[in-house]
Amino acid sequence: MRHFWDTLLVQYPMRILIYDNNRQDLEKFCNMINLYPIEIIVDKASDYKDILYFFDNHYYDKIFIDYNDDIGKKLVNKIIEKNPLQKIFLLSDKDDCPLEKNCELCKNKFKKNIIIKPLSQNQLTKIISRKFTCENEFLSTKEFNLEKIKKRVQLEYPYLKF
Repeated sequence: MRHFWDTLLVQYPMRILIYDNNRQDLEKFCNMINLYPIEIIVDKASDYKDILYFFDNHYYDKIFIDYNDDIGKKLVNKIIEKNPLQKIFLLSDKDDCPLEKNCELCKNKFKKNIIIKPLSQNQLTKIISRKFTCENEFLSTKEFNLEKIKKRVQLEYPYLKF
């Protein structure tokens, strides 16, 4: 017997929007998405006008934004202004939260999550299956930096456990 969500995904493929000004990271991200056995429509943007055009003309289940540059920060504000309930995943390797670490407000009012770069296949699976939580939630700057180092080590040496 098929689950409701399986049926829904067959009828309506997931649609995601990705902004990343680093073409290599963008390509790697798209390759990770292509590994899934479900249909996912991916729109890619590398500048401010493109992402706003896509956002204004389509509905997105999830939006991924590289939050390491000024364009990413402007995009988050613009998207929240237009649709505060849009699911946004901020890709960042800096401890730079848009709500200045007000995790309760973010969880209750907005649907934003921070992903510490680099993104792993395991994290992407959790995001697609709706089981992901913000990696920056309640972390100090030191804890954030330790998590970032841990992720890089795990990517290089996947057999190590922490």
